[in-house]
Amino acid sequence: PPPLGHILTGSDTVDPKGFYLAYRTAVGTYTKNKQAFTQYRYFAQRWDKSTGAWSGGAAVNLPGRLVRTWSNGPGSRLFLTQDHFYKEVPVPASSGGEGTYWQSDYRLNLLRGVAADAKAELLDTHHFVDMYLRDLVPDGDKLYVNGGPGYYGGYYGGGVSVGGGRGDIAFATTQADWQDYSDRFMIFDLSKLKLTKAYDQRTATYNAQLMGVYQGKLFVNLPGDGILVVDASNPAKPVGQQ
Repeated sequence: PPPLGHILTGSDTVDPKGFYLAYRTAVGTYTKNKQAFTQYRYFAQRWDKSTGAWSGGAAVNLPGRLVRTWSNGPGSRLFLTQDHFYKEVPVPASSGGEGTYWQSDYRLNLLRGVAADAKAELLDTHHFVDMYLRDLVPDGDKLYVNGGPGYYGGYYGGGVSVGGGRGDIAFATTQADWQDYSDRFMIFDLSKLKLTKAYDQRTATYNAQLMGVYQGKLFVNLPGDGILVVDASNPAKPVGQQ
């Protein structure tokens, strides 16, 4: 069986009788500045039941982990994936200004595949700088995203290990600074086969959770405050209702 797999069930609106198995394989090691990183290749494989037994079809090589797959027309299929990569950047002056740290950036990728071909065409990508993605909630042509500031365990300056970093809220000294460390709520419009950002604002809180969508309403769990119901029928102007 493929290693490190996860099953994406209930997400294949093209043919819900089957499912996709998403997995990755290690292909090598990349070394930069004496720091080694494992490189992976990601795949999505459709599984169907035939004559009482499950069998897997051809695996499609995708840039990153499969998040969602759906149809945009007869014989066509869309894939949404996410991946992340590391780069070494200087420590900000506000955090001491000495040494470097490894920054983890995320990307969302939108691809189109053809049912008769085990290949996918990259339609669009969105790069999240120094941010990790907490939640991804799809609903029709909308995609709700909750992102948090990038975190790293420490950096080295002058031979001394220093804890914290840009993602450490302790560095926030003013209200404006604190807002910069809070979660970020975004809405993407996928109706034109592009990752078009319709809304992007700081939430003035952190560790919020996007719970899901019901009858067009987004439910958000705000730590310590309860559940917020959001009407996002106009993705450019979501409204908290209750």
